[in-house]
Amino acid sequence: MKAVVVYDSYYGYTKAIAEAIAEELKVERHQVDLRSVRQKHPAPPDAPTDQRKESREKYDIAAGRKLGDVAKSQGLNVIDRHLWVDVKGNKGPLVENAIEETKQFTRDVLRTMEV
Repeated sequence: MKAVVVYDSYYGYTKAIAEAIAEELKVERHQVDLRSVRQKHPAPPDAPTDQRKESREKYDIAAGRKLGDVAKSQGLNVIDRHLWVDVKGNKGPLVENAIEETKQFTRDVLRTMEV
């Protein structure tokens, strides 16, 4: 199977999760293309307000859905399962078991796809 793992990351933690997914896919002998949704990142906010956090949450969810719709329109299969990974504090680091949970999530998704 060929897979594309697309991510967006301000502090590098989402990138680490995307890399863990890509790594697990490669362990399972799949071809993987790991991509960031943007080349240049604007400076992350130092202390986001509650309103800014809420706005960002809505944007992220909508962006993920839109990206999925674009992929589907191009004839790609889209996995609609979501993985939520916690970080400590506003800027991280990832919780201790985040990478292993990510790899397990990837294995579970692969099993449901029977690939």
